[in-house]
Amino acid sequence: MSSPVRLRAALLAPAVILTALATAPAARAVEVAPSTPQIDTLERINRTGVIRLGHRESSIPFSYMDRSTGRPIGYAVDLCTRVVANLRRDLKRPELKIEWVQVAAADRIPALLDGRIDLECGNTTNTAERRQKVAFTVPHFLTGAKILSKKAVGIDNLDELEGKRVAVTKGSTGEALVKEQAKMRRNAPQPVPVKDNAEAFATVDKNAADAFITDDILLLSFKANANNPADWQLNARMLSVEPLAMAMRRDPAWQKLVDAAMTRIIVDGEINAIYNKWFMQPTPPRNVVLNVPMSPLLRASFVAPSANPAF
Repeated sequence: MSSPVRLRAALLAPAVILTALATAPAARAVEVAPSTPQIDTLERINRTGVIRLGHRESSIPFSYMDRSTGRPIGYAVDLCTRVVANLRRDLKRPELKIEWVQVAAADRIPALLDGRIDLECGNTTNTAERRQKVAFTVPHFLTGAKILSKKAVGIDNLDELEGKRVAVTKGSTGEALVKEQAKMRRNAPQPVPVKDNAEAFATVDKNAADAFITDDILLLSFKANANNPADWQLNARMLSVEPLAMAMRRDPAWQKLVDAAMTRIIVDGEINAIYNKWFMQPTPPRNVVLNVPMSPLLRASFVAPSANPAF
């Protein structure tokens, strides 16, 4: 195993994040009347004995494929696995099986709505727009969008994106941000839409795009796992503030069980060991240590976990 690569997290001060959370439209909680679910999730789980969990292909360290085992791994994957362990107990169904289903940013919400998956275990931002279609459980991470580029290009802010090619994952908040910037600027940035985060990074790596915009923690991971991390740079300032949480269908009985399971994982302190495993210890595929301690704001949110935080 190679020596751990230790990175310092470029995180905003809690007070700054609190201000951003209070003013960010995409992350502000809104009351949305629940719709009648087309799928009775619990009935199907009880009938089939299977819970379908959606995972991502390359959202390191949240949800990605371990090529050595062919299985999904990551922070969100571990949390989902613990949620299922709690559900087995609550439903008195210890034999319940997990069926893993790979989804992409562009089809994760449709996969919930059409029943391909019951719970999405990735790095999905809880936004007002998405809450019109699906529900979210308690946030497990707070992040924000940043810009990753090669040092030779050296993009440090949104103004420097003018006229540049920007790799974005289809269906992501990064894609929405770039499209919004394109409407506001005379020399608009040019979105380069791709299917997933690994392809977005590869697009910049081979100079088919000038920058990649997504959650800062994902960009830290891609930079750390690059062949030459020193060739890459992250801009200093977050462009948004985004609470990440597991998504599920708007099915009240199902939501109540998942929320209770996730709350138990937080209140009992299980989440601390899972967090440290993925953000403070060596992780696949390159034995990288991200060295991102839990932020004071995230820790504070765990004191009184809520699926409807005031973000």
